[in-house]
Amino acid sequence: MVAFVAGGTRGGKPMLWLRRLDRFEAEPMPGTENAAKPFWSPDSRWIAFFSENKLRKVRVSGGTPEPVCDSRYGVGGAWNAEDVIVFASAFGDALYRVPASGGQAVKLTTLDAKTRESVHGWPQFFPDGEHFAFLARTAAGVNSVIRIGSLGAQSTDILMPADALVGVDPAG
Repeated sequence: MVAFVAGGTRGGKPMLWLRRLDRFEAEPMPGTENAAKPFWSPDSRWIAFFSENKLRKVRVSGGTPEPVCDSRYGVGGAWNAEDVIVFASAFGDALYRVPASGGQAVKLTTLDAKTRESVHGWPQFFPDGEHFAFLARTAAGVNSVIRIGSLGAQSTDILMPADALVGVDPAG
């Protein structure tokens, strides 16, 4: 399946839509109005998304979306097999972690003031589920880098210069 955000039925608010790859039609997911930046659970049974100052999740099979935690508007997220979500709440902020079952988000990274980082966003887990890559953008938009972090430490390492999102092969 493919999940995406598009205008609601009859020109309504943006919402999540699902399309099975063996069909041409996409179906809207009720209750996901104002959704942004969706990402999948590792078992593909849930989709997490940002909406109305919350990180939320909804079952792919349907149902009412459930709040996970507060989030200003979201700058990407990733969900590992141990049901930990790493996400970026807003521009001007770092990454946070929260149990997929919900709770209080805990700050996971710190912006580097020396290089004028303005956001840590668009995280992606590596296959071990402990380490993750993310884009560290700078205020000027130059000298941005991809960093590697771990759930067990707030320190991160620079992997390489970059100006775009991170893509990690979950199969390794």
